[in-house]
Order: sequence, then structure tokens, then C-alpha cells
Amino acid sequence: MPQMFAAATIFNQNIAGWNVAKVTRMDYCFWKASAFNVDISGWAINSVADINGMFYEATLFNQNLCAWAHHPLSTGPALAFHRTGCPSPPAAGPWWDGTKWDYLCAYC
Repeated sequence: MPQMFAAATIFNQNIAGWNVAKVTRMDYCFWKASAFNVDISGWAINSVADINGMFYEATLFNQNLCAWAHHPLSTGPALAFHRTGCPSPPAAGPWWDGTKWDYLCAYC
């Protein structure tokens, strides 16, 4: 799903029911989707390894994705929430061990 909704500035459809169980990449999926603010916390993201820039500049996005915590990542969250309605996580800290989504609960 890389860049699937990139620059879709008016996109805010309910896609919460999508089956994403086999998706491995969501990098820049909602990049510049400035109207997007849908609760997708119910997505089964067990196979997703890359969220780099996933919500980058999705300025209205501020959903709680704590349900995604503790899933392994192979590519870190660099810019995942940059310029969204969520606070950006710091560059390093106890929230990020290089393999988990734990920072989602603390910062969004």
C-alpha cells in the first residue's frame, strides 16, 4: 500500500473494514492526505514491516493506534507522524527499541 492515498487531499472515507492482513508495506500510504482522520486501529497489521512516513503531512490525522502496539517492524517510524495532528515521537528513547510500534500509544 505504499503511497496508496498520497496527496489525496480530500480523502476521508471509512476504510476501517479493509482486510490488510497480507500488506507488508504502508510507507507514505497517507502522505499529504490532509483530510484523512479515520479510525483504522482495527486493521490487522501483523504483516506490516514498514510505516516510514505513513501519515506524513496528513494534518488532521489524530487517531489512537494503541491497538497496533507490540507488532514487529523491520523499518522504523521515521516521519510516520510528522506534521499530523499527533505529536511527533522523539528521535530516540525508551519508547523505541528498533522493532516495535510501542511509540504509537505514547505519542498519538
